Amino acid sequence: MVRWACITKSPLTGTVTDSHQGGRTGARLRWAGFDGIVLRGRSETPVYLFIEDGRIEIRDASDVWGMGIHDTVAFFQARYGKKNLSVNAIGPAGETLCRYATWVNEDDRAFGRGGTGAVGGAKKLKAIVIRAGIQKSRDVDRDAWKRVRREALDTIRDEKHITSPRKGGLSVYGTNVLMNATNSIGALGVRNSQFTSFGDRAEALSGVYVKDNILVGDPTCHACPVACKKEVEIKSGPWAGLRMESVEYEPAWSLGSNCDNDDINSVAKMIDQCNDLGMDPIELGNALSMYMEATEKGGSTERGSPGVIPRAWSRWSRPLRAAKASAICSRKDRRSRPSALDTPKSRWRARDRPSPLTTRAASREWDSAMRPAIEADVTCAPTSRRPS
Repeated sequence: MVRWACITKSPLTGTVTDSHQGGRTGARLRWAGFDGIVLRGRSETPVYLFIEDGRIEIRDASDVWGMGIHDTVAFFQARYGKKNLSVNAIGPAGETLCRYATWVNEDDRAFGRGGTGAVGGAKKLKAIVIRAGIQKSRDVDRDAWKRVRREALDTIRDEKHITSPRKGGLSVYGTNVLMNATNSIGALGVRNSQFTSFGDRAEALSGVYVKDNILVGDPTCHACPVACKKEVEIKSGPWAGLRMESVEYEPAWSLGSNCDNDDINSVAKMIDQCNDLGMDPIELGNALSMYMEATEKGGSTERGSPGVIPRAWSRWSRPLRAAKASAICSRKDRRSRPSALDTPKSRWRARDRPSPLTTRAASREWDSAMRPAIEADVTCAPTSRRPS
């Protein structure tokens, strides 16, 4: 199995970050003749990389700049064909330099942490498109490789391990097998981690519930026998028919129990929306939950836009629109420091780094930036339910 990593300076923390992706893009990069890519400098106009047969070309991306991830992937598949193609792209969040923007490949696999997508946006790099068929591995010592591979597979397949294909918890339920486990030992964050157990409500977010109610497929990353990815389909409600992967544990916790939300359909919708916008659902859930706690305690009553930002522990129409707002909000607060993402002489100062309460989820610029999107208000009453 092959994964690949993005290593850069983090716009979110100001330190070095590395974030890892599954899917098939890492393997396809190797099949195309490369072990890695080093990106320096920036483009004046939107571009993408096209990689094939040992060649890398920089091509114009004006046609896809502004598109979400799903439309971007579909655009390149229409241009180059679906066969043997991988598309790794940023969405509107990366283009507008949201500090928790991501790179997403094949619709749902992400460089999720640290704001790597904002670095792509600062460089005007919309996508990395790789076309390559399966190639034999270039092993220096094939006998040694076969031996190590066999040892690794024997360990993974051992039925006493969580990774055992179709038998271990990770394979059967995905990473969300952890939801009930962490809840039962008092280690599950609830209401911005004010509490550590979600009681019986955790079951509705768990991998067991997902498998029994909305699971429709078990796709896998390149050459991985575990198949922890879980493709789901929402069966009812306003998002009925939506298919996405995957309701992973950390996004489900962050947008679920940590926001006092036990509606698995809304969690799946939020994760899919974050994937399409190219933003980190874990970071978004943390920002929203902190904002909800702050409004509950009277600390942020002047911030945000009525009808968009969730007040206290609100239902899920407002947080859904808050996710979109955080990806496409005004660039006004970023214009003074875009070069900090890519200029060696620039140094991030403490006051340049956002605290959780000054993330995009609490931006004062939303009121003007999002006015067209919030004309139709949605009634959204806070819930008084406390964790059981």
